[in-house]
Amino acid sequence: MNDRPPDDNLEARLKRDYAEPAPRPEFARDLEARLADRLRRAAPGPQTSPPLRAPRRRPWRRAALFAAAAALVLAAVGLLIRNDLERRAAQGRRIARLQADVAGCESEIRLRSAAIRRILARERRAAVDARLADLAARPDPLIQVAAERERAAATMLATADRMYRRLKLRESAVETYQRAVVLFPGTQGASLARQRLSEIQSL
Repeated sequence: MNDRPPDDNLEARLKRDYAEPAPRPEFARDLEARLADRLRRAAPGPQTSPPLRAPRRRPWRRAALFAAAAALVLAAVGLLIRNDLERRAAQGRRIARLQADVAGCESEIRLRSAAIRRILARERRAAVDARLADLAARPDPLIQVAAERERAAATMLATADRMYRRLKLRESAVETYQRAVVLFPGTQGASLARQRLSEIQSL
């Protein structure tokens, strides 16, 4: 047998273990009450709480959203129209500038063409005037031919005179006088050669 003396603290432990619990705080009791109320409402049965009502729709919100969407669409369409109008206006300005440039080029071409025509006409007139002046400065070909015939007749007459007077070649001189008369008729040398022939034949 166990002869161990009884524990003096046994009575104190029993009192501590089986003693009434200490009172809980006020907030714990309030929290338990709220939880129990929620559980009763969630449990099926006649004591269930009435079903929650669906939230009422607010038409003004839908109208506001529709108005905002319409405003955004109108703003986008207006922006597109504005961009298109600006693009067309820019194209119109570019076309107007190009047309003005083309008109300026055409006007300049006309002015330059007129100036070139005037210069060419002036050059042609100057060339014609120079040609006419050159022709006017040249002697008449007929006069030149007549002068050449006179010089040739005079040369032939001088040759015949030298043959007859210095060299005493009467026959050669007569032939030369006759050739001057035949080859250069109407010249002063031919007239003198005819006179010389008459003088020789009269001797």
